[in-house]
Amino acid sequence: MKYIAIIILIIAVPSHACKEFDELQLHINNMIDNQQFEEAAQYLAERDKTNISEGYRVLAAFIGAYYELENKNELSEIYLLKGCKLGDYNSCREHTYSLVQKGEYLKAEAILLDIAKKHSDPKAAGYLVSLYHNRKWGGFDKEKAKHWQFKVTEYSKQKSNN
Repeated sequence: MKYIAIIILIIAVPSHACKEFDELQLHINNMIDNQQFEEAAQYLAERDKTNISEGYRVLAAFIGAYYELENKNELSEIYLLKGCKLGDYNSCREHTYSLVQKGEYLKAEAILLDIAKKHSDPKAAGYLVSLYHNRKWGGFDKEKAKHWQFKVTEYSKQKSNN
């Protein structure tokens, strides 16, 4: 009998989580349809009990992943920049992806170095590894890539110990 209860829980919990996410997606899609981007970011920040800067990052990710717009990449970038300007280093790090796509390698490098050093961020260090392995720019450097690969491991260990 107790196994039946466990099976019901295993089935019910994920479906509830999916339903909750579907409702969130529908709500945010409606806000985006009505050009209520600021309200959507505020809603996401309040929902997650975080700062608006993080709400902008979540909105940017949401637009990029779940919304169908011709200009979704540009729109997503706007909200990443807003989050970055308000101090969300995760937004800044994600912004560097578009900088690399545009060939603005030095800007991306400066931002990533700042984030990696200030926040011991393994993702920023990983982005630096990729950047230094990129042969499309003059900053290609196997030694720097190796250095930052070591930092990815170091920073990951620090994060897991905290």
